Amino acid sequence: MIVETVGVGQSELDIMKVVDTTALVLTPNSGDVLQIFKAGIMEIADMFVINKADLDGVGKLKGLLKELVMMTSKDAHKTPIIKIITTENKGIDMFWEKINEHHDYLYRTEEGGRRRKQQQELEVYELIREEIWRDVKAYAERTDMIIQADDDPYKRAKDIYNQWKEEGGG
Repeated sequence: MIVETVGVGQSELDIMKVVDTTALVLTPNSGDVLQIFKAGIMEIADMFVINKADLDGVGKLKGLLKELVMMTSKDAHKTPIIKIITTENKGIDMFWEKINEHHDYLYRTEEGGRRRKQQQELEVYELIREEIWRDVKAYAERTDMIIQADDDPYKRAKDIYNQWKEEGGG
């Protein structure tokens, strides 16, 4: 299964909960790298793909990515940087080969098991968070707790949560 997201944001961080391999696709001269650095997405990439590799700026982008890989590489899997030109069907085979290599790496090392465990933990805690949220929301509605537009949301949330806990919710 392949999962594609668009843009840079929380969805990309959430995606690592459900996929084995994360490929971060960038294009030259788009400013993507700066946005991605800001969003902290670079750390979750198992590979970098430079699409539109026939455009100017590929060398600069690849150089930045190589530096990043050297600075952040923690495991035995070397983070590949793949150049593709999708409109000409160039580099697609190499991309698929690197996906398969990463898959093999995960199943041949402890990294795959570690990631699966982390994915399970994240999912369990997310489900717990949702259950607590539903309970607290139902409590707030049942007790007619009114949230005003000018309330400090952090203080109000803490107050509602603490009252819920005091009355046996937690």
